[in-house]
Amino acid sequence: MKRPAETSATTVDRVLVADDERATCLSLVYGLERHGLEVVTASDGLAARDVLLGEAPPQVALLDWNMPGMTGPELCRWVRTQPRLTACYLILITARDTTEDMLTGMAAGADDYVRKPFQIEEVVARVNAGRRVASLQASLTARLAELESALSEVRQLRGLIPICSHCHSIRSGPQDWLKLEAYIEQHSDATFSHSICDSCMTKHYPTAGAARNRAEDGEAAA
Repeated sequence: MKRPAETSATTVDRVLVADDERATCLSLVYGLERHGLEVVTASDGLAARDVLLGEAPPQVALLDWNMPGMTGPELCRWVRTQPRLTACYLILITARDTTEDMLTGMAAGADDYVRKPFQIEEVVARVNAGRRVASLQASLTARLAELESALSEVRQLRGLIPICSHCHSIRSGPQDWLKLEAYIEQHSDATFSHSICDSCMTKHYPTAGAARNRAEDGEAAA
């Protein structure tokens, strides 16, 4: 039986089994490990909370309803108050079999409900479904963080920008000035290509500008 420890596995591949009944715990651990999952165990609700407070908490948890320290529903309610555990998928395991019990567990924050006695194949199927949901939730959370970061950069460009009235350099720090192109490239995905506008072509390259104008007039006449 594996105990809480730092591993190289992703948190979605790790499953927390919290149950104070040794026989039930061994059955769950054996069945889940046989299907390639890494299992972390806790013998009571407080130990389960400590695992979830760890550096890499499992994102799927099988929680017994009646445990010392904290019951399964109490642990569910606590998890739902923790922002870093938003993606955690919670499955209550219990001998309670009434609809009212199931609704109570769901209202406490559980995502799924398994009744004792259980078939290990059913538990594995529900855990795998939870892993998919947790993985999707984690991916969406990461994507949202990326979008918020990008939006923050866009807002920086829309704010007041100190620019030199002579050379048009932009202040990027107390003593740092960047050329306009460098500043925009640093704060966005934009890149610059350089050419010469008609006015500057006529002003700085009058011969080339006149030739280009004649060529354009000839094309228009044709």
